[in-house]
Amino acid sequence: MNINQLRYIIAIDKHKHFTRAAENCDIAQSTLSREVQKLESELEVMIFDRSRTPVLPTQKGKDLLKIANNILHKIEAFEITARSSKQNKIESFNLGIWSCISPYILPVFLEKFMKKHSHIRLNIYELSLQEIQESWLNDSLDGCLVPDLIKKQGFYESLIYEEEFMIYRKSSSKKKLEDININSFKSPGTIIQNDLRFIFEKLIPDEFLSEIKLRNQHLHTYQKSSIETIRKIVDYSGGMTLLPKSILNNNENIKSNISKHFLNFSYKTNINFVSPRVFEKKEIINLIKIEFKGLMKNIHH
Repeated sequence: MNINQLRYIIAIDKHKHFTRAAENCDIAQSTLSREVQKLESELEVMIFDRSRTPVLPTQKGKDLLKIANNILHKIEAFEITARSSKQNKIESFNLGIWSCISPYILPVFLEKFMKKHSHIRLNIYELSLQEIQESWLNDSLDGCLVPDLIKKQGFYESLIYEEEFMIYRKSSSKKKLEDININSFKSPGTIIQNDLRFIFEKLIPDEFLSEIKLRNQHLHTYQKSSIETIRKIVDYSGGMTLLPKSILNNNENIKSNISKHFLNFSYKTNINFVSPRVFEKKEIINLIKIEFKGLMKNIHH
């Protein structure tokens, strides 16, 4: 067994295809297949089920891939440490952030964080709730900013701030928003980012939800669309959606143009920083949490 063989099986698992994995590893497909077969023969185990398309790991293969990922992470850390001096050490951190809040807090965070900590290289991933849970299973993130909407077991968790989600309505009607009763909406359409459907259904009265279901062609959920794309669709064609109040943090122009379209009721959920039990990244984790907490404290005050 060698390190390259571990890289090959991880590439196959990522691309679900031997040829694409070989291209990613910059080797011939025949070489990759031969090396994987050698590894399986040496271990006397079948790592991938080749009868399926796309190629998927066996149950035993899934267990081995988790260990292989951990080994390569350790090797990467070893190489970085070996090549870096104490005075000029570059550290890498894989940071995930929930896609429903990232457009409104990530730009400000990055500007402040990178000015203070230029020795840290952040690899940032904007993810849906499902993708976040999958990343926990394959151990691909060092930390993640997530809402109190999914279960987290075996991770460290710290409260960063409380996010408020509000109904955003753009209409050609000249009625003032305060004069509109939620039960009498005749909206051109309701467009919800899929991760926010749970909050939307908590927030909206049952009788209005029933009306939407009767007119189900007007309730649209976008599985992975950018929340900013959804806002612009509503701005362009009318209707309503659900947005985090953090959108008002960007600048005064956005605040003045958007705040008047929010309805005056909301649903609140905690946003937490969640990290696996890896102590070698503890210092970076603390720096990230401090910066996010300071940022949100300033915004909310």
